[in-house]
Amino acid sequence: MLITDVAIRNRTTVAVLGLIIILMGGYSYMSLPREAFPDIPIPHIMVTTMYEGVSPEDIETSVTMKIEKELNGIRGVKEIRSSSAEGMSMIDVEFTPDVPTEVAMQRVRDRVDIAEAELPTVAEEPVIKEINFAELPIMLISISGDVSPVQLKEIADNLQDTVETVPGVLKVEVLGTLEPEIRLEFNPERLAMYNLTIPEMLTLIPSENVNISAGSLETEGTKFNVRIPAEFVSPEEVDHLLLTVRDGRPIYLADVASVEATFKDRMSYSRLNGAANVTLSVQKRVGANVVHISDYIKAIVAEAQRRMPGAVKFDITFDMSKLIRSMVADLENNILSALFLVTIVLLLFLGWRPSIIVAMIIPLSMLITSFLIQTLGYTLNMVVLFSLVLVLGMLVDNAIVIVENIFRHVQLGYGRMEAAILGAREVAWPVTTSTFTTVCAFFPLMFWPGIMGDFMKYLPMTLSLGLLSSLFAGLVFNPTICSAWAGRAPERRQTHNWFVRGYQRIQRIGLENPGLTLFLALCLLVGMVTLYGKIGKGTEFFPEGDPERAVIDMRAPQGTNIHETDRIVRMIEDRIQPYRPWIRHIITNVGASGAGTDIVASAGGPHLANVTLVFYDFAERQRPSKEIISEIRKAVSDISGVEIKVAGEEGGPPTGAPVVVRVIGEDFKILGRLSDQAYRIIANVPNIVNLRGDLEATRPELAFTVNRRNAMLLGVNTATVGNFLQMAIFGTEVGTYREFNDEYDITVRLPVARRVNIDDLDRLRIPNISGHAVPLSSLGSFEYRGGLGTINRVNQKRVVTLTADAEGRLSSEVLADVQRSLHPLGDTRLVESDVHDWGALRSLLLEAKSGSALSPAQRIWDVLSKKRGLFSFLSRAPRDDLAAALSEQTLSKEHKEQILTSLNEAIREPTLYHEEAFVRPDLSEKAADLLERGPETLTEEEVQFLNRELLFSAWPNLIAPSVRLELPLGYEIEYAGEKEEEDESRVFLLKAFGIAILLVTLVLVIQFNSLMVPLIIMTTVVLSLIGALTGLLVCDLPFGIIMTGLGVISLAGVVVNNAIVLLAYTRQLQRRGMDLLAAAAEAGVTRLRPVLLTATTTIIGLIPMAIGISYDFHTFSWATKSESSQWWRNMAVVVIFGLGFATILTLVVVPSLYVMLSRLSLWLGFKGPDAEHSEKKQN
Repeated sequence: MLITDVAIRNRTTVAVLGLIIILMGGYSYMSLPREAFPDIPIPHIMVTTMYEGVSPEDIETSVTMKIEKELNGIRGVKEIRSSSAEGMSMIDVEFTPDVPTEVAMQRVRDRVDIAEAELPTVAEEPVIKEINFAELPIMLISISGDVSPVQLKEIADNLQDTVETVPGVLKVEVLGTLEPEIRLEFNPERLAMYNLTIPEMLTLIPSENVNISAGSLETEGTKFNVRIPAEFVSPEEVDHLLLTVRDGRPIYLADVASVEATFKDRMSYSRLNGAANVTLSVQKRVGANVVHISDYIKAIVAEAQRRMPGAVKFDITFDMSKLIRSMVADLENNILSALFLVTIVLLLFLGWRPSIIVAMIIPLSMLITSFLIQTLGYTLNMVVLFSLVLVLGMLVDNAIVIVENIFRHVQLGYGRMEAAILGAREVAWPVTTSTFTTVCAFFPLMFWPGIMGDFMKYLPMTLSLGLLSSLFAGLVFNPTICSAWAGRAPERRQTHNWFVRGYQRIQRIGLENPGLTLFLALCLLVGMVTLYGKIGKGTEFFPEGDPERAVIDMRAPQGTNIHETDRIVRMIEDRIQPYRPWIRHIITNVGASGAGTDIVASAGGPHLANVTLVFYDFAERQRPSKEIISEIRKAVSDISGVEIKVAGEEGGPPTGAPVVVRVIGEDFKILGRLSDQAYRIIANVPNIVNLRGDLEATRPELAFTVNRRNAMLLGVNTATVGNFLQMAIFGTEVGTYREFNDEYDITVRLPVARRVNIDDLDRLRIPNISGHAVPLSSLGSFEYRGGLGTINRVNQKRVVTLTADAEGRLSSEVLADVQRSLHPLGDTRLVESDVHDWGALRSLLLEAKSGSALSPAQRIWDVLSKKRGLFSFLSRAPRDDLAAALSEQTLSKEHKEQILTSLNEAIREPTLYHEEAFVRPDLSEKAADLLERGPETLTEEEVQFLNRELLFSAWPNLIAPSVRLELPLGYEIEYAGEKEEEDESRVFLLKAFGIAILLVTLVLVIQFNSLMVPLIIMTTVVLSLIGALTGLLVCDLPFGIIMTGLGVISLAGVVVNNAIVLLAYTRQLQRRGMDLLAAAAEAGVTRLRPVLLTATTTIIGLIPMAIGISYDFHTFSWATKSESSQWWRNMAVVVIFGLGFATILTLVVVPSLYVMLSRLSLWLGFKGPDAEHSEKKQN
């Protein structure tokens, strides 16, 4: 190959190039920004409109629906979700991934501008905002101590100012502080005594608290700015404000009101480990290095702690850099461990000199890849690092083939220079083809749509860059080094001869019986697929790790005040105390929803709260956090009157809850009834936890209805009444007061004693246009009302959403049970709670076992006797299981499960119904219609529904009827959340696998100029499935839609490499005149070592990730249970077992298939160039 020949003849240039790669690659790796997860651009735009004092129903009709109508016509919109709450409309517009965020923002802005003309004039202007993960905090700093709230706020403000100066920090928010204010509480009687009114005060105070510039005055060459500085400078000045003069006596504000420097009404509580605290939330700029920012801030916090008194404590409760450092260190350890293991394998099989030459490729390729990654603007995140781990074992594949072939030529007597040129040239095209086949397999993944695609796109790109870098290094550096340093290769060790001889015997049998070999391989494949389908662990969407944080989300009924909510939360905190040995921090926020990590749903309220649990590192706690979370969930489950959700904080791309059920319709009364039914049905599904709905229909409301006629006669309008009540209850801001750099509101309000209940409000007196005070009770009346708390809509339709998590079982299985339960025909399966009398049921079934009389029980025995599976020898038949369970006098839970399993098997049988067994059954109208049609014409779901109804009609006192959710016309059920992403990813990965196969085949056809050879090589992909499924069974892992899917696609590009090298050399031998059988046999033996080595290095490189154990080169100790290994283990296991099985079978099946098809081609008269050579030799 030209590039290799040029490199060998220019060694000095190659040496300088290597030095440049080391320097630039090393710098690139060290300077790459570190992140835990990739930055994911979320195609969501939020439109928020405030309209204070308006009910959710009015917000929906006057704001939300009008904006939605305009947004609905935007091109590229995937879904529009909205929430109408009291005084606020929030609309989330989700676009398809192909729409750039800037374009989406402009499209939304244009349509909102059109809709704004139709909105109420008093509504605020809609705020349009992009949802960006970069806005999530990278650090939370808690400040607590036995000091006053004012001191805590002052300390927090000072720290905020300092942290905001750190390079890369975008914004620092102070959370949990009490906001100071100057509160004026008027005494209505004293106002009346001095003939003053509150509206006069609301006008007078702002007119006195001013700072007016009156322009400038020039006199005798000097210019003076004229200013009236009349702003209040102290609370005392407000207190002594002169209002008026009565009978020659000055009346001050203190005469008619109390002036107090206090705090605004508490809207939230914040605590750290039970102590009141203030939190600083730090956000970074896009692209900034989280680790560097964290180091700066930690130094600032340490200095602040040193200067503060012992009563004040600073705690960093969340630090993204810690997670990043842990992940980077863990994956670096995996890389170094894999590098060490690969080098050991090379030394054992190649000897020290070729091993060193081959191993040099790994750091060179890694450094080239690091430089290219930085050039593309990528960050060093967990996906990029795992890609480097995955590609590590593949990096040496090309080098092994090239170096092993060069040393073989040296052993044949060629000089070093000539051996390097000939050896590299002989295998250059096969290794190039094998590299491009692997790249082609990953190429379709670069077009993965959606959030999952944005998260995983770094994997195919990094792998492709690594493989192309290794190809370049293998063709340039390896031959060049060999031309200068290759000595005579060591003789193959005698210990290896027994292995070669054993392989030759197996190979000979395969070549002499190719049909039998192929048949056995096919049987193995079918058997493994069938076995996995029978005893496999099921499927999962994305792997679940052991979370480092958990969130307890609490929701009390609408109308619960902040103090009652806080009382309930303290009960939750008390229940958590027994688990403190495993919890580092308990962070409590009362008056907030979520843990601050959900950008879309960030609304709060006095009836909401959350408690965030920060666990110790796994090495310290020595308990899975999932286990602790489950126990805490049980500990707080008996707190009545509130909804409590306890869930781990999962990493990775946002995919929604495992179970999301939408009930869609228009009438909220019907929606409420249907959602309640669906809630009860879902609650009975096993392993469902954290079930909750978003319908809040009990918002208490006290409405004052103005009698317009009376009000008009008394000289008061409705706006005056509303403004007065707002001032009396909520307070009205009349100005600001500045102290140093802080600014506080001056608020006018009635004393608490004057606004305790309705009677107090009725006695309030409102001034009319004549200046006389009119009692509020004469202007109207109060009445209690209840309304919807929030109205949610999806795509312009009202919706109630039920969400739930799965515990103890795969979420896909739980979701399947939920879908089955909500099916129009209901869940026909019998569960333990459906059986009313187990003793009577057992007796009935035992009596029918003898077959004395035809009955429903006898029909069950009959259909179970005929039911046999394809591989029924692996387990007992359903009849045997039922008989074994019934033989026990006392039925345990396991025995009941066996009985239920057998009965459900019978319910699935179309032949269960017999007119003599089920005499005149009393069926529902739906079941009677199905029976009339005949069981043989029904679908599987209809058969199960009919059989369940038949059994209930026969045994009404033994079993319960099936429960169905009957939807009226115009109402429907829809599934969203994780299922949406799962379906989208499943469809894409299937397409990607098909495209990858076609691309790999195309590359092979180009190289071999043949259709037969590529088809033979592609059989290795099918053979790899045997190993992949075996690995999942052995390691007890589910089939992951994402990780297993990626593993299978990876195998499509990797496993073909060995077959390429094997068949390419076979065809070379044929062209040299060797007959077909001899060429196939010789190629297998000659390429045995490089084939096994390339597979072994890839497998060895992934073993630390698969077993979750690596050596920590930072602390010089063994590391286990890493988060990255939990994430990537599934994919690593699939590649290890798939490649291992495929390699072994490739060495036997591929040569046999090649011989069989070559003979078939000759027999059919298709004579390619290789066939002609073989035919001439045989003649």
